[in-house]
Amino acid sequence: MTNHNLFQYIVIDHELNPPSFGGNHEVGTYTRSCISKSPRRALAMEEGTYSRRHEGVEGCPVLQTRQFWKGSKLLWEQID
Repeated sequence: MTNHNLFQYIVIDHELNPPSFGGNHEVGTYTRSCISKSPRRALAMEEGTYSRRHEGVEGCPVLQTRQFWKGSKLLWEQID
């Protein structure tokens, strides 16, 4: 299996901890990604089939980025 045959769906939540929540404008990210041979399975991101990672300070989500890749080619990106 080579990398150019795999689909990857990545969801990144950018978080902010403002003073009203007891913070000092610290930032963090919560990243979830799923890799599959099937684009449908990658986008479904069923529980237990994806990896997740939290970096920085946990806070309120302020921005979400979604990316869908096939191999090293970005097929689409959505920013909310």
